[in-house]
Amino acid sequence: MAHGPVPPPELLQGSLASGEGLLCVGLPRTGTLSMALALETLGYRHVHHGLKYPADEEWARWRAAADAHFQQHRQDHDPRKEEVKVPWSKAEWDAWMGQFQAVTDFAGVFAPQLISTYPDAKVILIIRPFDPWLKSVSDTLLKFTYAWDYPLRRYILDPLCGGHTASGLRTVFEGWLEADNHRDARANARRRYDEHHELVRRMVPPERLLEYRMGDGWEPLAKFLGKEIPSGRFPHVNETAWITEQGRGERRRKLGMAVSKLFKMTSPLAFLALGYWLGGSRLMLSC
Repeated sequence: MAHGPVPPPELLQGSLASGEGLLCVGLPRTGTLSMALALETLGYRHVHHGLKYPADEEWARWRAAADAHFQQHRQDHDPRKEEVKVPWSKAEWDAWMGQFQAVTDFAGVFAPQLISTYPDAKVILIIRPFDPWLKSVSDTLLKFTYAWDYPLRRYILDPLCGGHTASGLRTVFEGWLEADNHRDARANARRRYDEHHELVRRMVPPERLLEYRMGDGWEPLAKFLGKEIPSGRFPHVNETAWITEQGRGERRRKLGMAVSKLFKMTSPLAFLALGYWLGGSRLMLSC
């Protein structure tokens, strides 16, 4: 399933599906949106980042990818009953990610799959120190993923609104962090963080890998990509504020849609009940 309209042929030049492209596999909350904007400044015209697209559309796809690659780790998890996963083929990744010249954001969670699928792509590993990264991801994405109102969003609001955000976030983090609650997710984060960086370094030859830290500026990035150094400042976006507001807006929007749909669904029944009651009242008065 393609991600929206397929771009014109000139944008597909240099895409991942063409055998080129760029994988930015820094984990979410490492500065991925700032990196996406920097790549656009450097001339990449078709860059993927989840905040640039409708949330439900994005999370339907990430959930499908997580279902194909991750076991879900619930408290009653029994390894003997694990599903046999069928990983996505290149054609399946191409149908979504292949059209992009660069991918960022939650692509980092699927780094081994994407690096294996696109072995000729250059790779950028954005590194953020663990402690501030954990605080950031815990205060935003994990807080929303494991919030007390998850059952409401997952089983009532999303189905009523045709949404996938709650189930998508939960499926991805429950699989990647091997945790079905916020406490265990935080406890497992250090191990998964270290494994992620070690795996990328092991899979990607040094000449195709750039380890980048926010604050390094334009020079190492431009040199790695063979681009001229821009004259302007390197982009810096406050993703925390953006994600927090997006989460609140998502709740408000879906709650409003759900109330509206429930009203439309129940109004005919209410009128029938009122008519029945009025009819019964008249009958009683006439007796």
